[in-house]
Amino acid sequence: MQKRVKYMLIILLLLPLITMIVINLNRDKLENDRNFYGKECSVDQLKVTKNGYEKYECNVKNITKKKELGKIKYDYADNVTQFELTAAEYEKYAKGVDVFYIYTPECELKYKSNNGILTAAFSGKEEYLYPHRFTENEMEGFKNVVIENSKGKIFATYAFEAPFGAGQTSEGMPKYQDKKGRKLTSDFSVSLKSADGFIEGESIIKSGKYDQLFEDKDFYQKSTTKMTGLVDKFLLFSARLNKNYPDSDVNSYFAILFSILFGYVYCFKKRDIGLIAYAILALYCMLTEFDSPTTHVIILGAFAMALLWNSRSEEAEEGEENAEK
Repeated sequence: MQKRVKYMLIILLLLPLITMIVINLNRDKLENDRNFYGKECSVDQLKVTKNGYEKYECNVKNITKKKELGKIKYDYADNVTQFELTAAEYEKYAKGVDVFYIYTPECELKYKSNNGILTAAFSGKEEYLYPHRFTENEMEGFKNVVIENSKGKIFATYAFEAPFGAGQTSEGMPKYQDKKGRKLTSDFSVSLKSADGFIEGESIIKSGKYDQLFEDKDFYQKSTTKMTGLVDKFLLFSARLNKNYPDSDVNSYFAILFSILFGYVYCFKKRDIGLIAYAILALYCMLTEFDSPTTHVIILGAFAMALLWNSRSEEAEEGEENAEK
């Protein structure tokens, strides 16, 4: 009878871990494909939503006059930009005024389907002293660049944090993968002779109920179906034992298992081995990722329960010995 109880307890303790393994083995069946594939967009489907320019104000006080090879030129420099004006340009745009303007052409392209949204923004590398937009030929060229560079990309819903701060893209971050191990991205940049481009993709496919059981759940839209039933809660708890799951509970889970195991060894087998095992576990927790205060409380609490359990066992044994006497 006691052996049956032990085996049942072992099965109950290991059941969440076994369930986690079963969940991951059936990932292809349980998890929906929520990727937005860049290859679904064509040149004809990519629409121009903006073709204009950025206007920047320049103060004539920042102009310096100079003479090179007998020709007069003017240098402009401030905290944002610097460029050179010919004498003719100075006469036409800067002479006799307090401020003048430079213009940088900008455009935006967009594609939207039931699966996702693809947007691209291009900014010209050349500045003009008059309003200037990209030509139709340049716009067609940008469309081709977007399609060519997006056809091999797989986009998630949310932008990933770039590793090196502002201005970086999610390219070169291979740890973001879908269920088939394919690299996910949210944005990337392109550099052309006439302009720099920034391309973003976003999946708008809704997540299903069981999509929240897997480690990539935060890459996509949050599931609107809550897991509230007893079985659902157990599945969700088991899923959190995956070491790659966000805020995984695997450390606390194994801390509990090992605490129970070492407590059993200490109380019923060999105390020295139990104490050494506890010391190793505690040291490992302190030096590695077992940095949760909750985990430490569990370990210490389990050890205290083991000591109390052992103390009561010793009292019971002494009582039996006294009774025999």
